[in-house]
Amino acid sequence: MDLQDYRMRIVDPTIVDLEANPTSVRHAFLACVVTFHMIDYLAHPRRAAGMRAKLRSISLEFAVVEQVAHAFKHVSTPGYKTPIILPLSNEDVIPRPPCYYNVGYYDLSLIGDPVGGVTLDKYRDIDLLSVIKKATEFLHTYSGWDGLSA
Repeated sequence: MDLQDYRMRIVDPTIVDLEANPTSVRHAFLACVVTFHMIDYLAHPRRAAGMRAKLRSISLEFAVVEQVAHAFKHVSTPGYKTPIILPLSNEDVIPRPPCYYNVGYYDLSLIGDPVGGVTLDKYRDIDLLSVIKKATEFLHTYSGWDGLSA
């Protein structure tokens, strides 16, 4: 399976599942994991480990996806030196309820948001679905592989 197949068979359908279940933390975790692992298909046959720090510094969305994927896999992560992500645990990934007439939560729901989403408790302005989509496009179109060392 190459990058195109991986994206078509695994990543895109997983993102569609999250879109159909926008407040599902489970779907958000799974979408982050499969999006994060696009790097393995991009780097193949090289190892992706050495490339992650470089990509993290280029794409904040990739950094968030990586952090959430690792929090899912390892329960918590120490965080990376990026402008936004501090130590993160799987419990920090939370649903954001929709907000419309008589429905919603102060300081969590976004006014006028009829569907809700998944966010990070410490960074409630982050919408994981949007972040995942941006990270996917970044990884899909990234052309600077020659400058990254494995």
